Amino acid sequence: MKTITFLYSLFLLIPFNTYPQQEINVTNLTEYNEAIKTAIPGTNIILKNGIWKDVHLKAYGKGEKNNPIIIKAEKPGEVIISGDSKLQIYGEHIIVKGLWFKDGSPTSKSIVSFKKNNETFANNCRFTDNTISYYNHSDRNHKTHWVDLWGKNNRVDHNNFTGKTNLGTTLVVWLKGDAHTENNHLIDHNFFGTRPELGENGAETIRIGTSTNSKKSSKTIVVNN
Repeated sequence: MKTITFLYSLFLLIPFNTYPQQEINVTNLTEYNEAIKTAIPGTNIILKNGIWKDVHLKAYGKGEKNNPIIIKAEKPGEVIISGDSKLQIYGEHIIVKGLWFKDGSPTSKSIVSFKKNNETFANNCRFTDNTISYYNHSDRNHKTHWVDLWGKNNRVDHNNFTGKTNLGTTLVVWLKGDAHTENNHLIDHNFFGTRPELGENGAETIRIGTSTNSKKSSKTIVVNN
């Protein structure tokens, strides 16, 4: 009877929503798309070192607070995202880390966007330990944002943003609609490199909201950058 009681007690201590940690190594965009499509809480998708050119990476899914879905470089700084590439983060508890965006010629307005479309956004997601450097359109007047923050409770931290030379704010927090106000985003411990004087509006380093939304509450914390 004591043995049965002991085993029953152990069973009660095991949470029913525990997922096994799994690592999936991917070498190209096709393999990545298959891996992210089936990712569950606790999945780590590891991008192979090398140059990933002209890729549209979609980091999405339903992770959990203690079991996020993680997309990361095999070795931080050794996965180069180049050419006409971009990253979309959306869903719940997604972490993207260790990527280096460089040697770019982007045509889209956002390099990193915390949304899929105007209906699906990121909540409780994180972009950390990444670099975006000199990732500019050849036309200085072509406006791009390096990071567009949507949704709620997202974090952008310990990144290096260096060498933006064309029009467009480096990092924007959007407040369009109730899904993005009082968002509690955290922007911390990032390095923002020097930008050239462009001589006109639209070259801010960080912008929270717009004049249209200037009276809305954002509750975004910007600290130690």
